[in-house]
Amino acid sequence: MMKWICTLAVAVLLHAPALAASDRSHLSSDPRVVDARALIESGRFSEALAVLRPLAPDHSDRTDVLFLLGLAAIEASR
Repeated sequence: MMKWICTLAVAVLLHAPALAASDRSHLSSDPRVVDARALIESGRFSEALAVLRPLAPDHSDRTDVLFLLGLAAIEASR
């Protein structure tokens, strides 16, 4: 079950670049979050964690930051 959820999350994340810019307005515009998202998309999960962990307390209301942090943590643990 967890593998299926992770696979679904990765699929959604990888399709995110196909969304129009207006559809992504709910995502954090913080350049560090954008960089972390790019790291995750390229499979560099540990590096993304290093970027996201310090950001999480300051962005606790941003679900995209928490989602990316969780995704990176799951993938880095494999």
